Amino acid sequence: GSSNYGFVAYYAIYVGNGTGLQLINGEHWVDTTTQTYLKYIGTSANVVLPENITSIAQRAFYQNNALQSVTIPARVTEIGDYAFQSCNKLQTVTFAEGSQLQTIGDDAFSHCSALTSITIPASVTSIGRYAFSGCSALTSVTFEDPNHWFRTTTSTATSGTNVTLTNAAQNARYLTSTYYTYYWKKSA
Repeated sequence: GSSNYGFVAYYAIYVGNGTGLQLINGEHWVDTTTQTYLKYIGTSANVVLPENITSIAQRAFYQNNALQSVTIPARVTEIGDYAFQSCNKLQTVTFAEGSQLQTIGDDAFSHCSALTSITIPASVTSIGRYAFSGCSALTSVTFEDPNHWFRTTTSTATSGTNVTLTNAAQNARYLTSTYYTYYWKKSA
């Protein structure tokens, strides 16, 4: 529809007169130059992202009310700010085996009110502020590597309040309410 023309114009400028901009299967806008997943325009409830992408742009799925599950390929290293914000039917986020994800951006999954649990891959070293705020049903956050984490109020901090994230229910409370305004970082 016409709502996509503004998006196309914006991203045509973003990638330099459309170089690298590709619509895959009529629903996935991808910048093939940087392998950045830009925008989902489909209507499927269950989405498997293209295998070759390495990052998910800001607001790629913002306020998508059809999305119930998403599978994120192993090569993705970054989920941008607000990428899945307010996807109110999103219940399942699956990271492919061997995930290389490092960064979950600010507000990345905020207000995903149907999300009940998530497993954070061992490769993740940074979770942005408000990443899971407003996830009212989220009761379990499992960290594949629960050690060497700290929370801080500064995005560039290299240290802060150390915490071991072994308790999935407690982790969910930390990320959705108690410490949701903090950045979460993993020490080297």
